[in-house]
Amino acid sequence: MINNDQVLKVTSESMTRFLFTLDDAVDAVLGALEHSNGGEVFVPQINSYTLPTCIRALGEMLNKEPKTEDMGLRPGEKLHEDMLAKTELNFTYQVPNINLLQIRPQYTHKKYQDFKKYNGPEFNSELWVKEDIEELTELIKKGLSC
Repeated sequence: MINNDQVLKVTSESMTRFLFTLDDAVDAVLGALEHSNGGEVFVPQINSYTLPTCIRALGEMLNKEPKTEDMGLRPGEKLHEDMLAKTELNFTYQVPNINLLQIRPQYTHKKYQDFKKYNGPEFNSELWVKEDIEELTELIKKGLSC
C-alpha cells in the first residue's frame, strides 16, 4: 500500500502494540517450556510501539512518505495491550538468562524455582513504548528474514 501511494487507514495514532519476531516468540515458548512446573503463565518482556512509529519505520524502509487516514477504533478494539496486570505483580518472577516473566498461580502447594522477584511495573503496551525508528526498522527486517 505504501509503495502504491495508497492511504493507510489507522484506527488511532495513540494505539500501541507489542512487537517481536517469530524467532523471538519461539524462544519465549521454548523458555517457558524449559522453566515451567505447571500452572504458571509466562510473559515475554518486549517493547511496544505506537502506530505512527510503525508507519514511519515502514516508510523509511521503503523510502516513501506514507499517507494515513484516522478512522477511529472499531467495536471491541483496545488502544493498548495488557500482558501483566498490577494484580499479578505479587506473583511475578524474572526467569534468569531470558527476557521472560513467570507469573505463578496464587493458590498452589507446588514448589517453584528460586527465581528473583520481578520488581517492575505491569506490562501494558502504553508503559513500554519505544520511539526508536532505527531499532524498529531492524526488528522488522529481522522478522521478515524468519
